[in-house]
Amino acid sequence: MARPAVWLRVAAAVGGGFGLTSLAVGVLAGLLARWGLPGAEAVVAAAMAGFLIYLAVLLWGLACQSTWRLSGWLALWVAALACAWRWAL
Repeated sequence: MARPAVWLRVAAAVGGGFGLTSLAVGVLAGLLARWGLPGAEAVVAAAMAGFLIYLAVLLWGLACQSTWRLSGWLALWVAALACAWRWAL
């Protein structure tokens, strides 16, 4: 049976990774549309990139040794992407 800290890291990696990825996909779609790609193509390209982003965040999150470090980095990236969201749209 795994320790509770492991389950907290898994929950943070899965849930936080999904939130981070959805925000990153939105920002990327907005940036691609701003840079001249048609809207539908920008959304599709950002959604395809989202699979790779989520995989990278999930693997990194599961490799972290500390739940606090994982939560801190996720919060930092979410805050940065939230600021970029306002600018990208």
